[in-house]
Amino acid sequence: MISSLSIDHGKLDCIRSLAAQSHGTSGQARKNLQGFITIGLGRCIDPRKPNSGLLPAEIDLLFLEDVANTSEQLSRALPWFLSSPSRVQIALIVIALDLGGIESILTWRRVLTALELSDYRAAREYLANTSWFLLSARRPHAKKILALVNGD
Repeated sequence: MISSLSIDHGKLDCIRSLAAQSHGTSGQARKNLQGFITIGLGRCIDPRKPNSGLLPAEIDLLFLEDVANTSEQLSRALPWFLSSPSRVQIALIVIALDLGGIESILTWRRVLTALELSDYRAAREYLANTSWFLLSARRPHAKKILALVNGD
């Protein structure tokens, strides 16, 4: 939620400029001068620091951006992605979010070929043998994703 505190654009530009000089603008997590993990222009997300972290609305906003970006990346890399069933799109997006990107998915030739050919049973079997599934098999969502791919 945006604070009701009113800051004019001139002040905001000055604050942003100085914060960028202090924290950088790489978009990567970093340690601040006190050794706490920060993101962006000084947002502390370190669990050791009271009142740090992201607000639920910020988490939702990041999630929406991540889903949109992931969907766009998958549609560019896989021409058939947008015409595949919603359940397949959902499964691939969730897997990409689990893995932090689509790079690993793009190496799964047998899975992708089976999905492109609408052979969902084979895609499910191949997916069950990927490193993603082997690492996440104990998580409840992993089996649900296999079921989505298979159409169960």
